[in-house]
Amino acid sequence: MQQYSYMRDLLETGADSITSGARSGRMDFSIGVFQMKPSFVEKLETAWRLSGLADYYNLPFDAGDDASVRQSRIERMSVAEWQVIYLGMFLRLLNFSYRLDSLPPEEQVRLAANAYNRGCDWPGEGCGSLDSLRVNIDARLFPRVIIPSSGRRRYSYPALCLEHYKSIVE
Repeated sequence: MQQYSYMRDLLETGADSITSGARSGRMDFSIGVFQMKPSFVEKLETAWRLSGLADYYNLPFDAGDDASVRQSRIERMSVAEWQVIYLGMFLRLLNFSYRLDSLPPEEQVRLAANAYNRGCDWPGEGCGSLDSLRVNIDARLFPRVIIPSSGRRRYSYPALCLEHYKSIVE
């Protein structure tokens, strides 16, 4: 079964939109080709604003938590252009906090993939510990399955991303 389904994405986005007004009852489905969750993007927007990068890149937005802000966030997430912008913000914040650009490209790919798949903290400029990004980097947890005994093979997400990266650059 394919991880991303356009029809499932439409249904989940609709469910997120319906519940965006009630914080305790809102759903947190993955949206779009990059499968970002509203909670992930909310943290990303907040970290982006606090880092000062929003001003530097002239990309400010309200990172609040009221119903209209959450609805606007979901609407942005439903547009391919914004998904790419959020991915770019994620990578800029990673480099801002963890200085990934000082590492070999293959290590940057593995660490970024691990942080993207499991989440990470956004400390101040250059204050992130690369060791925190390496936690469970080789764990075979992808794809997550609801029924552990389903017999589906699981892979290391960072290893899959690295293999894909290598196939592109070779």
